[in-house]
Amino acid sequence: MYAGVVQVKAATTPQTTVKLKVTSLDGYPVAKAYADIEYMIGNKSIGPINFPATDARGQANITFPLNQSINADLNVTFMSTIVLENYHIQLTPNTTLSFNLTVNVVNVTYEIMNPRGGLLSSATISINGVQSTNVSSVLVNENNPKGSVLLPTGIYTVSAYRGPLFFHANLTINLNHKTLNITAPLLTLKYVVVGVNHEPAQAQAVDLLYAGSILNSSSTSSGSFTELLPGYYQMVAFGNGLTNSITVAVGSNVSVEVVLPTGYYVSFKISDEFGSPLVGYNVTLVGSKSYSNITDSEGVATFNGLPQGEYIVEVYSHNQLEFATTSYIDSSGSQQLVVSSATANGSTLSTYVLVRLTFGVVLIILAALILLTTKTKSK
Repeated sequence: MYAGVVQVKAATTPQTTVKLKVTSLDGYPVAKAYADIEYMIGNKSIGPINFPATDARGQANITFPLNQSINADLNVTFMSTIVLENYHIQLTPNTTLSFNLTVNVVNVTYEIMNPRGGLLSSATISINGVQSTNVSSVLVNENNPKGSVLLPTGIYTVSAYRGPLFFHANLTINLNHKTLNITAPLLTLKYVVVGVNHEPAQAQAVDLLYAGSILNSSSTSSGSFTELLPGYYQMVAFGNGLTNSITVAVGSNVSVEVVLPTGYYVSFKISDEFGSPLVGYNVTLVGSKSYSNITDSEGVATFNGLPQGEYIVEVYSHNQLEFATTSYIDSSGSQQLVVSSATANGSTLSTYVLVRLTFGVVLIILAALILLTTKTKSK
């Protein structure tokens, strides 16, 4: 008996292929655009059928089942913004159809200029769609003073920075308005040096720095620095052995106060080599004047109103010098000093302490010799 083999050819599901090329209004391919197709069969809505993102050439393809000819709507979004809506197309089964789509996108070019010529170094730009408009979801930040970017047409807030903001405007971007030329302003920084209670203070010098370099100096307690590019500047005031610096954001003409302190606030935390605070120790600072204070329960002695300068820092316990060092004070802050048990019990003393002790012994010997000489002469 012979059994024959019957080959059955599987039915092929009708399908269609759609190829897209997405181009801006000014002819640039639009990459990372997303398209979808929607259509009706009877009363039934089909879709959206989503395309993959367009490639660098603005192209994307999709193949999907289709067993009858239909009228469909094609939609394209870019940067989460609808740039083509309800574009009517006809689709037929078992065909490949290509569509060249021009969408509401333009290539925006921008330049941020230095008023003295050339591009403004370190300038950046932000282009943000205005809220409650079709482009409200669009936000682009560019870190170069010159460039280009594809954007959906619409109303945007354009901001330019060089550190601080110096340009801010709402602009319509479309095929006729797609070039942004921004020139930075030259600005004025006015200053006055004051005391801690905002009373006028005398300064010997005021320096203006940018990126760590001195741009200008003044010998007056009030004045102005002019023709400044936007940026963050540091102002340093000097007076009566004190100094203070502030950072100023110059994005427009600005006035500032530089507070020159009457003295610095400095704290010294005294501890042993195990980190335990030394309580009730006397800390003395010897400079142009002498200052003393007692360490609290945390081992901290605080000083207010210290003029700038170098100080000898002495630590005493029960009127016995336990530790000495030097410290140059030019700002408020805190310092930590470790007094070891070896130092505290006298077995090890700093060079400074030894010098003081030696000097004291010499003075005693000299005094004894003078006294002895005086008594000898009197006899």
